[in-house]
Amino acid sequence: MFNNFFKKRRQKGNIGAYLSDDLVNEMVRSEIKPDLSARITPDITVMITNMIGYVGIAEAIETDRLPIYMNKYFEFIVDAVTHHGAFVDKFIGDKVISAWNCITKDADAPHKSCEAALIQIEKIDEFNEWASKMDFPLADICIGIATGEGFAANVGSERRFNYTVTGKVINICSKLESAAKDVKARILVDEQTKKQAKVFQFSESTKIYLNNKDYQSFELSRN
Repeated sequence: MFNNFFKKRRQKGNIGAYLSDDLVNEMVRSEIKPDLSARITPDITVMITNMIGYVGIAEAIETDRLPIYMNKYFEFIVDAVTHHGAFVDKFIGDKVISAWNCITKDADAPHKSCEAALIQIEKIDEFNEWASKMDFPLADICIGIATGEGFAANVGSERRFNYTVTGKVINICSKLESAAKDVKARILVDEQTKKQAKVFQFSESTKIYLNNKDYQSFELSRN
């Protein structure tokens, strides 16, 4: 009994760096085994969240106050995605990259990613209330979501590495996030995500181009 208990605690500690506490607790209770092995997955869902105009915002904030601002921002964004079952892949400047259907199987990944994106939009309003009270600049975000083939693995050197997602799905998602900013859309998704997340409202938007191939994007909004 004690060996089983300590085994579960070790599992929770290792995987807790990637997933929300609620999901980790559920995995421990139901004995779902996390899978951090390197593999190609045909239906990973990836989200990239970007703060619009970050460079100008950062320049307007005193250097010693910027971490306060960004940490509060990340708190709102990360809570939205982890509450919907994602793991946070990485932070790149102001960008947050999240993914579903990697560490654990999740057939509802496209639906959950769309719900998380809409919650992020709501969370930004809460963040701006806090920012206004703290005499910080207000922020806005744009989001790209894509579903498709990706490679999930621990990537890096022997001494330092991170579990991350790479591949075509990341490239498409990055294009969607950039396009969202260009066309002033809050959330753009690819066709695969749209097909699998049917309960939301989508409107056809701009096309994106990757490796001489065009992909249709769709703007997401709540019904």
